[in-house]
Amino acid sequence: AAPAWAVDSLDELPRRMETSGRIARSVDRACLDAVEAAVLESQVGEVFEAVVVDETSGGNPVIQIKHPSITGYAEGSAEVGSTISVELVAVNVTKRSASFVVRNE
Repeated sequence: AAPAWAVDSLDELPRRMETSGRIARSVDRACLDAVEAAVLESQVGEVFEAVVVDETSGGNPVIQIKHPSITGYAEGSAEVGSTISVELVAVNVTKRSASFVVRNE
């Protein structure tokens, strides 16, 4: 037989699992963002080829760079599915961020 404390806690289990899953995803994302920023830190000013994989609610492109393999956001406009050039204009490792702009060539 299961201990009473375990049986009594079953109603809380889905909520606790959801909360722990959300926290784990948040930590995973923060770690990935930190590594991406560190990888890009020495490449400010460089231009990368990127594919537009989505757009933000504000209409800016969500981009996927092939080398290094990084997903990010770019200021500007481009069609989803298009291949574009983006310039890395700023990196902040502490804030785990990288800023790209669409280059119109």
